[in-house]
Amino acid sequence: MRTDIISDGWGISYPDAISFAFNRNLIRIQGGTDDEVTVTVQRESVSYQDKRETIGGYVQFDISEYLRLFFPIKETELVPSLDIEVHVSLGKGGDFNFIMTCIWGAINIGDTFNSGRKVVWFKNYPQTVSFYSSDNAVQAQSDNEPLKGIDVTPGIVHLDLNSTFPKAQDHATILLMEEYKAIFDYTFDYTFTSITDDLVLNIEINNADCGVFIRWIDRHGFYQYWLFKPGDISYKVSDIGEESEVISTAFLDVYGITRVQGKETHKTIKACAPLVDKDTFKMLLGLLSSPLPSLWDGEEWIPIHISEGTSTQSTSDLQDFEIQIEMPELITQKL
Repeated sequence: MRTDIISDGWGISYPDAISFAFNRNLIRIQGGTDDEVTVTVQRESVSYQDKRETIGGYVQFDISEYLRLFFPIKETELVPSLDIEVHVSLGKGGDFNFIMTCIWGAINIGDTFNSGRKVVWFKNYPQTVSFYSSDNAVQAQSDNEPLKGIDVTPGIVHLDLNSTFPKAQDHATILLMEEYKAIFDYTFDYTFTSITDDLVLNIEINNADCGVFIRWIDRHGFYQYWLFKPGDISYKVSDIGEESEVISTAFLDVYGITRVQGKETHKTIKACAPLVDKDTFKMLLGLLSSPLPSLWDGEEWIPIHISEGTSTQSTSDLQDFEIQIEMPELITQKL
């Protein structure tokens, strides 16, 4: 957390410049006397206000709930990071303002945010790569071409791979010089240690064109993708509505035969990522906890649900990662 002085006798500690909406984002104010404190959390024309009285000169706010309200979650758009303004004012005089970049995610103890990594690019499908950039110093290259600068907006970047590397055949690289990286360790106080380091994303091209292609947002607000090998498909059918008797006619005697108003049909697909390494398995585990998994149907992304269950990472260097995908309900006629 950052610390500063509001006015004589009043100190404040407040969230880091980069914060996660699902972690605690605390504002702590300490003074020598009691006073009313107002915190306003604002983005553009939308704002939320919280007023509290100090007790013994101390008061605490957790603005995480307000931060989450600013994010527009839409199936057709990738979730961005947002710059949020926070205004703190004392009833007896004294103001303090700060800006924070907020990410729709969370960081847990032991996590490293924005580290270099290997990315598999399934070139026959729409795919982005996510990273955090504090400035415009991003360079990229594909195959044996020279490095070139690319323009990005600071914050979480979801870079479209096909438009960035239109001629790539084998591999690509994204380089961020002295970029922000954060490690959440056991010494945290609702914050994490930030350092700068050269960040390299090594992108390996995979030309597979058959499978179940899934996209999801991970805990750090990055989008991940994988092409799964499809397995068995099962259908669960159940009756819905009231049961009614079929009416007999002069030409058809159907006494005792009944119908239900409709059927509810759910489709489940088993899928597998065979023999992935430990880093890939760990990345795929994020799919199980993601609230926004989607499947590419050839034209658009459709929302899906990953079945509940337990996934165990073994000590083997390579192992299968298996999931069950619950598709949206099949639309059928109803009486």
